[in-house]
Amino acid sequence: MNIQAVLDSIQDDLEAVEGVLHEEGAQSNVPILSSVGEHILAAGGKRFRPMLTLLSGRLCGTPASKRIPLAASVELIHNATLLHDDIVDEATLRRGQTAAHLLWGDNAGVLTANFHFSQAFSIILKAGGLPSLRVVNQTLNAIVEGELLQFLNVGVEEMEEAQYREIILRKTARLISTACQIGALPGENDDLVEPMAQFGLELGMAFQMADDLLDYTADESLLGKRVGADFREGKFTLPLIAALCNCKDGDRQVLLDLVHGTSEGREQSFDLAKDLIEKNDGFASTYEAARDHIERAVEVASDFPKCEERQALIGLANFVIERAH
Repeated sequence: MNIQAVLDSIQDDLEAVEGVLHEEGAQSNVPILSSVGEHILAAGGKRFRPMLTLLSGRLCGTPASKRIPLAASVELIHNATLLHDDIVDEATLRRGQTAAHLLWGDNAGVLTANFHFSQAFSIILKAGGLPSLRVVNQTLNAIVEGELLQFLNVGVEEMEEAQYREIILRKTARLISTACQIGALPGENDDLVEPMAQFGLELGMAFQMADDLLDYTADESLLGKRVGADFREGKFTLPLIAALCNCKDGDRQVLLDLVHGTSEGREQSFDLAKDLIEKNDGFASTYEAARDHIERAVEVASDFPKCEERQALIGLANFVIERAH
């Protein structure tokens, strides 16, 4: 099932999620909170995480009255983390439009993110109860740990792949796993909850690896943010890590010198770094690592009950490594 077919299969649910996001998620009696929230929602996005919650919920028998607000809550949490990320990373673009903190300031960005977290918790407690809230709480702890680990590794001499994997497990994969898990939790089959969480974890690892690959290789107009941001910030992601493992001494030292140069130097040398990473199979290795996780996700999903939702989840898994943004 391709991505358009997946979207078509849950279109009514997705429209209902948008309603919850605008009516319950972004609205406040304090106008600036509503303005920043609507700015983030108006930028769109793939709504990838809500799609997973909806499909998981449908497959597991979770009623619409629960799966739709839970799906919206996952997107609110994701948007809140993006608001924080953009401030920490000093990003200028998000989803093709000016980053919110540049329009309203860092303080408004942080406080709006906190508001979205609070709104999400209220929705989760009402729709999913304490079991769902406990899962989300643990996930948010992991996200903070992942962000801090990433921050502490900026400027290190080099990063091992195991460290990188630990960061993306916490920073990205756990929330995607949670999106699947909380869709299943209020459902009719408890035996599907853990497999659904495992499916999401494998999918999440692949998703971040694909994102890190796209940060070097995507069309900027499609990506919605500046290409090469990770390299320009001196971050070690899998394309760079893999290339350093593969390349010979000459190229290896050049790459290390480039990434440890000044911010101005990294700005000027991005194209050279990209060529060296491609030459030394950094892109190919990253794609294969992402594909390995997708294959494991599909293997888990193959044990789900045969239905349209199972095919849609497998379709989403394949989309992760086929997407252009």
